Amino acid sequence: MKPKSKSKVKPKSKSKVKPKTLAKAKAKPKRATAGTLPTIRSSKVKPKAKVDAAHPLVAAIVERHPGAEETDEATLFPAGRHEGHLVVDGSHFVIGDLEVTGAIRIGGAAKLFVTGNVRCANFFAEGDFYCDELHVANTLYGDYEAGSTWANKASGKLWLRGNHDFELEDTDFAEQHDLPALRPSHHREKQPLPAEHQLSPAAVILAVDRPQAYWEGKDPGVRSDEWWALLVKDGASI
Repeated sequence: MKPKSKSKVKPKSKSKVKPKTLAKAKAKPKRATAGTLPTIRSSKVKPKAKVDAAHPLVAAIVERHPGAEETDEATLFPAGRHEGHLVVDGSHFVIGDLEVTGAIRIGGAAKLFVTGNVRCANFFAEGDFYCDELHVANTLYGDYEAGSTWANKASGKLWLRGNHDFELEDTDFAEQHDLPALRPSHHREKQPLPAEHQLSPAAVILAVDRPQAYWEGKDPGVRSDEWWALLVKDGASI
């Protein structure tokens, strides 16, 4: 008789542990700290209704502001109150008033034309902008020649004027400074800041110290995003 063959017992396979999914593996995002505001990009806001160039209010702006003539690609941005900071990165018209709880930035290639009044915490002027009255709680800043900013009336605490084309008929600011005058130039001597100025130390660095260092070849120069970072500090005035 043939000896019984020993039964081969298959070793138990190690249980395969599925790796955690990418979503689970990622740490949960931290909640926004109190006081921070979201950033709204105008090109992402819907609905994107076309602008009626025959609208009398639109026609009035087109007649006044040279940058408003190209309405074919422009869309209507919703009027009313918006919570957060608004970055305008398209071409838009607003029929009515616009209120933004944070700062507004008009991108260098962007356009925003408002038939009514605009209220915001801070305003960063780069591209083309128009409204009836612009009321800024803290700072109006513009230092680049990309476009022009028009308003029949403008008010706020601080106006920092650079090379941007401001066309403001009636202004009421507690303090204002001509930025080119604060910087060294081949054409004129730098003017000192008045002793009673209300600029924060961070604003002085961007407006005076860094441009001076750039003039001396010690700094690569101030980027516009550095000013924007200063303007979006919630509740802060520069």
